[in-house]
Amino acid sequence: MINKEKYINKLKYFLSWAWQKKQRPYSVIVLAFAVFILLVMSKPAGEAIDLPETRYAIETITIQPEPLATTLYLFGTLESPSKSQLVATVTSNVLKAPAREGENIKPGDLLIQLDPFEPSLIVKQREADVLETQGQIQAENNRYESNLKALAYEKTLLEIFERALDREDRLVAQQVRSPADRDLAQQAVEQQALVVNARELEIADHPARLAQLQAKLDKAQAIYDLAAFDLSRTEMTSPFNGRVAQIYVAPLDRVTAGSPLIDIYNNENLEVRAQIPSKYLPQMYENLDAGTMITANATVDGITIKLELMRLASEIQMGRGGTDGFFKVVAGAQNLSIGRPVDLLLSLANSTPVIAIPYSALYSYDRVFKVVNDRLQGVAIERFGERINDAGEYELLVTSDELQAGDVIMTSLLSNAMTGVLVYDVDN
Repeated sequence: MINKEKYINKLKYFLSWAWQKKQRPYSVIVLAFAVFILLVMSKPAGEAIDLPETRYAIETITIQPEPLATTLYLFGTLESPSKSQLVATVTSNVLKAPAREGENIKPGDLLIQLDPFEPSLIVKQREADVLETQGQIQAENNRYESNLKALAYEKTLLEIFERALDREDRLVAQQVRSPADRDLAQQAVEQQALVVNARELEIADHPARLAQLQAKLDKAQAIYDLAAFDLSRTEMTSPFNGRVAQIYVAPLDRVTAGSPLIDIYNNENLEVRAQIPSKYLPQMYENLDAGTMITANATVDGITIKLELMRLASEIQMGRGGTDGFFKVVAGAQNLSIGRPVDLLLSLANSTPVIAIPYSALYSYDRVFKVVNDRLQGVAIERFGERINDAGEYELLVTSDELQAGDVIMTSLLSNAMTGVLVYDVDN
């Protein structure tokens, strides 16, 4: 500590020197500073007060690791693998379009009626082609039978001409007939031989001609069947229980083959496509391999719908952080519209022991505080997922090598929470 008397003597010496040297401004400043220092030094020393350590009131839970089911909150879109677009197969006019967009339909309900007049004319033409070809086949068979009979007569005639030629040969040898007569007989034999050969060729070609006509008949029959099918498609009815998604035509519209008429979908075969984050895929495959049915719930327009996971997509699209899952709607699908977004709550069983804590126990995303001997101790945790407990509250599922069954975790939001802070449980 500074000696006051020694300090005052030095101050007097400096002031006298400054006065003699005519440094009065500096002497005034030094004098003022010196007085301030003397006042501070003359202040009586205060006594130290020992304050008691503050204890903070908190709420706690006692943890128990167990294999709890994870609740996933997924965003999906309602789809239908049985969505169909009915198109015109003929060129015609629309007579009736009784279906309305959004209307429920059942099998056999009339959707679109086209004018059958033009298609029926085409059917008659195709039917005439079939009948014509059938007639040609019958004519070919008749000609074949006729050729067989004619061949027998022509062969007999050839034998007669050959015997006549033999007679002419003997008579020429006996010099009874002239060689010119023998040449005429030879000519008749050769001409008849050509006739027999032509007839045999006609008979031999019969299978080929018949095959050609049969192919022509098959083609004509196929064209006729297609025309008859197109005629039957002028009256379009619902093939299943479903809803009308969109209508493209109205009565008196002119449509051509391939023109879209109406979109319908089967509301008994609806699916929700939802993306499943990649980190949950191992757990999901584990459930599927074990044969565990993965179910989900959703609420749409106040109606609860139940879903079951049917399959996972085999291809991951670029820029997506997970795999698409397809959930079949098993209950509550009567009035759902495809394309609408659906929020799913999925319960996913797991075999890994995890700890359920309220979100208020979480600090800095990956840290909780364990209470040991009435003091906080920070513990690093790994987030596993989340779930909805029996009370309908969201809880975080975590794991940590530093947490054991029976440990006490702080669940209060404490602004100055840090390791070593003294606390007490308000419930105890």
